[in-house]
Amino acid sequence: MSSNSRKTNSSYYCFNGVPYNQQAPGAQTWMYAEEARRQQAKVELEKLLEGRQKPRYPSSFWNHQKEVTLSTPGSVGPHGKTVWEHHPLIPGQNEPWREGAAGAVRSVWTRGDAENFDVIVHDKSRGFTKRKTPKFANAKYHSALPTQPENQQQQDARQTNTAVRVPPDNE
Repeated sequence: MSSNSRKTNSSYYCFNGVPYNQQAPGAQTWMYAEEARRQQAKVELEKLLEGRQKPRYPSSFWNHQKEVTLSTPGSVGPHGKTVWEHHPLIPGQNEPWREGAAGAVRSVWTRGDAENFDVIVHDKSRGFTKRKTPKFANAKYHSALPTQPENQQQQDARQTNTAVRVPPDNE
C-alpha cells in the first residue's frame, strides 16, 4: 500500500491525483469500486436501449501506444488490431453517464464482456495524443480492508488509537 492510499472498508479506484472533472476545482480524484461496478453493469443495457441512434459512448478504445495495461483481452477489430469498448465513469453515482461532459475517467472492457473491466483516466502529465487529448493512465485499485466482527474492529481501533478512514475528497 502506498503512502497516498487510505485504509477503508470499501475498495476504491484512485485517479493518480487527476480530478474526474478537470473543469471543476476540487473535483473528486477517486471513486468507490462499487459505484464503478454498478455503472458498468448498466452500460451494455444502455447501449441496447439507445435504439437506432448511435450514442457517443460506449465507443472503441484502441490502446495504440499500449499506454495502459489492460486485464481483458480485447476483440479483434478491423485489420486484425485489438480493440476494446470504453465508457465514462462518474464518481458519486450509480447510473452510467448519459450526456454532458464525460469527465476524465473511463471503464474499458472486451466487447460482450462488460462485467470484467479496467478503469483508466485521462492524465495530462502523460502528454497528449495526436488528437490533442490527454493520454490515458491506469487508475490504481485499492482493495478493502478484510472485514472483522464489529466488536473486534472497535477493539482494534481503540488499541491502536486509529479509526477506519475513507478516501478523502482531495486524494
